[in-house]
Amino acid sequence: MTTTTSPSRVALARALTNDRNGVVSAKDAKNIVSESVAEIKSAKDPKRAFERSQQTINAALALVSSTGTAQKTLKEFKTAGKNAVSVRLGELAGAGALPADVKAELKQLLAEADVIDHRAAFRTDAVKGDAHKGFSFEFTAGSVTGKAYALRHNNAWFLSPVPVTKKNLDDATTAMRAWFETDFVPDMQQWGASAQEIKDARDALVPRYAYFPGATDPYDLVSSYSVVLAFENQSGSDHGLFLGIEFATGDHEAYAFN
Repeated sequence: MTTTTSPSRVALARALTNDRNGVVSAKDAKNIVSESVAEIKSAKDPKRAFERSQQTINAALALVSSTGTAQKTLKEFKTAGKNAVSVRLGELAGAGALPADVKAELKQLLAEADVIDHRAAFRTDAVKGDAHKGFSFEFTAGSVTGKAYALRHNNAWFLSPVPVTKKNLDDATTAMRAWFETDFVPDMQQWGASAQEIKDARDALVPRYAYFPGATDPYDLVSSYSVVLAFENQSGSDHGLFLGIEFATGDHEAYAFN
């Protein structure tokens, strides 16, 4: 059986070794508190980690002067530690728990693209991540299996068969809006859209999902690009707006279809 010494206690021991006079300095106190909070933020049992760290803090408090920065820093741990416990408990509660709306949206997306049979039981497994960082998971619908990723972006879930980052989606949005200005705005002006209507459509132009294996966009960009995105269209037309993109190089192609 192996045991590990908590980082906060290591920091305390290091402080005493370095000082060689049994006194915890202001710098030592800062390190001890920092290690204690970091330990809580990664702990499987943050409440227990807080209790262990508080014991270390108490030991350190006995080795500082009754006044001064070191004592103030150590006493601030109680508030910082409890805040870290609260945040960590929230993370653990959300970890591995896929939101029901993500599952429902993916099932609908795949069924509408004829990737899966809408009547098939839809199951998700191997869920990793949380609502803040996004989720990765596997899905099964009848004989169809696959991997999916869900990232919160522009107040909605973005669904993709490959990992994406917020920067990826922001880059794709920039590329799509540049195409929108040169290729789509003239059409809107021709059918009588006002400047405000054009601005609103431009602002609403954000990616909503990526095409999954088995689905095909109207111009078959899925055969040429590793990622093809469908964009929100609030221009008042019934066009679908699509972008094929290689995130690594920035190479892309956009089009509208109705």
